[in-house]
Amino acid sequence: MRFKYTVYVIALISAAVLAGCADIKYTDGDNDINTRRGSGRVRPEYNDSQSLFYPVVRHVFTEKHQLEDLTSYESHNLFEDFEGTGYIRLDESHSADFELYIPSPQHYAIGIKARVSSDDGSTFETADLSSLAVVALTASGVGQGAFYVTNTDEFSEQRLHGIYLEAGLNRFSLAALKGTVYIDYLTINDYSLPESRFAVSTPPANQNSSNAVRLLMDYFGEIFGEKVLLAQHVTPGTNTEIGAIHKATGRLPAIRVSDLMRLSRSFIGDSPQNDDIELAVEWAESGGIVAYDWTWYSPSVQGGRSHYYAVSSDFNLNEAYTTVHISDLDAGRLEALRETGVISRSCYELVLDIDHMAENLLRLRDENIPVLWRPLHQAGTGWFWWGDCEPEAYKWLWRLMFERFSDFHGLDNLIWVWAGQSPVFYPGDDYVDIIGEDIYNLEDVSSIPVFVRTADYSARRKLTAMTEAGLLPSPDLLARDRALWLWCALYRGDFLIDGRGDLNEQLNDKERLHRVYNHELTVTLDKLPEEF
Repeated sequence: MRFKYTVYVIALISAAVLAGCADIKYTDGDNDINTRRGSGRVRPEYNDSQSLFYPVVRHVFTEKHQLEDLTSYESHNLFEDFEGTGYIRLDESHSADFELYIPSPQHYAIGIKARVSSDDGSTFETADLSSLAVVALTASGVGQGAFYVTNTDEFSEQRLHGIYLEAGLNRFSLAALKGTVYIDYLTINDYSLPESRFAVSTPPANQNSSNAVRLLMDYFGEIFGEKVLLAQHVTPGTNTEIGAIHKATGRLPAIRVSDLMRLSRSFIGDSPQNDDIELAVEWAESGGIVAYDWTWYSPSVQGGRSHYYAVSSDFNLNEAYTTVHISDLDAGRLEALRETGVISRSCYELVLDIDHMAENLLRLRDENIPVLWRPLHQAGTGWFWWGDCEPEAYKWLWRLMFERFSDFHGLDNLIWVWAGQSPVFYPGDDYVDIIGEDIYNLEDVSSIPVFVRTADYSARRKLTAMTEAGLLPSPDLLARDRALWLWCALYRGDFLIDGRGDLNEQLNDKERLHRVYNHELTVTLDKLPEEF
């Protein structure tokens, strides 16, 4: 979401910096909680609650409904490849509402057959999230997901899988959030998530990965489909959000997620938060798992603007792209290629940025600390400079960073987490360990349709995580839908705390946090294996 980085700036200015301590301490108002391994892990103050029971009665069910018969919308027949007597037209901000009887409480796959028209004056953009039309599905008052419609030449069917419906009369709504869409029919079929979804490949993408990385990946493979790790994004240079979590729940997240954006080579502002690396080291010593994003301030080429947002940056990744193999070249050879015009100045500056970040990560490698490394996220939105490009340029950049970090710099402690938000940006199974999805729901849902969809990104089954969340989903719903993300990571700042660092009691209130953190399904710091 665009506004989350505004939240980051506010939180960064207002949050207390808790770095530089000999031990990790999370102030909970009255006490400082020390989690140094030598002092023992924080003992949970509450017992785990069990999952709520939701009835599921398997029943074979297949129905198809013509939208022109199901709704009050006028039937159209300009296009020829429809079924029934016609199709309906939904203009942006309009919705089609209807009711259907559901015979059994269980999970369903709900689909629409739809298209857009090139005559509407629409043009294709970079990816699914910039599609020509977006249609949101609501069932029984709960938003279930969205269909992204791009096909202009014929009607095509797509589905949302794993939607739980109760028996009886259910009310549905199809709302055009973007563009004009033509919908032929709607289908509902019974659905059960195959257990093969959790049979994943866990050998690290970097064949020279450290033993610590291999051990952690093996652990991930063991719990995937059984448990959900809890993760928390923090304001860089602090543990403020984690302190608020402990005060509300009596427990600590298993994963601390921070961002090295201020260590970008072109970052201009207050001195970079180098102390965050120290906090990460201390977190690992306490037995926790370390994760880092890199919201990359673009290279500044000949005085051009540097920012992570595409609209505020002059950097053009398409111009940096090259087919010349450069991942193993030293600075002198790169400079020679730039001077002779073999690679562009943009390409050269890009590699310098990558090298600069690698230097910052060496401390964690030298401490033998595995890092969940998540750069170049949300490419499919087109918001960031690394996504405002041709998909091939993005995939080249991901692979360049992977090879240069892994081989040239010897960073064998990274676990590569890709959260590009669109399959057209997927860099390939050989360069990705874990697939992430950033999900900002205002309703309490498991996001099972997104979880199912991620299986189609890769040829080999990959671990899947909810790498950003605006609202921590209920473990009861995750268990009901089998949407067992490897971890769920609540975003920082206004999604959790106010300017003083206290719980803001808005989306994620104390009651929700307490339920999530003290649940049999979730894994907190105290539940991690001792070897971590």
